[in-house]
Amino acid sequence: MNLEGKKIVITGGTGFIGTRIVERLLSLGAEVISISRKERTSHHPCLHFVQCDLFELSLKEYEALADRIGETESAIFAAASILPRSEGVDSLIAAKEKNFDSFLYFLETVGKNTKKVVFTSTIDIYGVPEHEEYSEDHRIQPESSYGVAKYAAETYLEYWSRMNSIPYTGLRFSQVYGPNEPLVRVIPFAVQSWKEKKVFRLLNEGVDKRRFLYVEDAASAVMRALDVNTNTFYNIAGEDVVTIRDIVSSIEALTGSQMEIENVVEENRQPVHNVPSIEKAKSELGFRPEYSFVAGMKEVLKELYEHEEK
Repeated sequence: MNLEGKKIVITGGTGFIGTRIVERLLSLGAEVISISRKERTSHHPCLHFVQCDLFELSLKEYEALADRIGETESAIFAAASILPRSEGVDSLIAAKEKNFDSFLYFLETVGKNTKKVVFTSTIDIYGVPEHEEYSEDHRIQPESSYGVAKYAAETYLEYWSRMNSIPYTGLRFSQVYGPNEPLVRVIPFAVQSWKEKKVFRLLNEGVDKRRFLYVEDAASAVMRALDVNTNTFYNIAGEDVVTIRDIVSSIEALTGSQMEIENVVEENRQPVHNVPSIEKAKSELGFRPEYSFVAGMKEVLKELYEHEEK
């Protein structure tokens, strides 16, 4: 892939996944325009930083932003807002405003000045899968407002691409994990419970199966997506199929210490397995996860130890 001197704009460039994408782009010689509400974390000479909250901008402000950025080789939309568990609510309006409206405005302004769009979506659009392992042809039935908003964005992207003759590639990420992951999904909660010596609650022995995605592999998938014009969506996940109980086992094996577990029994509940197939991404994108689940967990705990030593 030759990105030397090519201008690429990315939203969410200081986020958990976006930071890794920006690092990859800069290493390949791209001129990167990073849009984020957070302060810049790098002063690389080829990194141009725009600090703003996309979720708060009006259409006119998006138009001004597009004029400021100008024409680009590719546009990566990696901004997203997942409601933390601690808030305890699943707001349809907030999910729409933050995950659909902002993307629509972005496409209609910044997107029309680019040659290619890469959109990071989610396997949450499938809801509770009917089968343990499933492909991109599985029925779409989201069970969260976040999943609904992301699927609405996917549908609009397909329509917008046809109307404007601008190609796209959509990536449906599985649950992404890695160092400094926000406290939203299960892995950082398990790590926090171990770190703080608190009880970690497992539902029905934690037999539910997952195919987690290490954050560096997520960034690799974006790099692959920049190099194709397929106008389709791909499941992106790791190779290993693991259970929620395996998260605990990996932490215990890697740290040599036991976690305190409480098994919560929910009668009549069947296991919920969420194992997206990545065969299409392998075949068409050449995507190959580099990190096993254990290797990824090693990096998570390594960063945690290093942070505590500072």
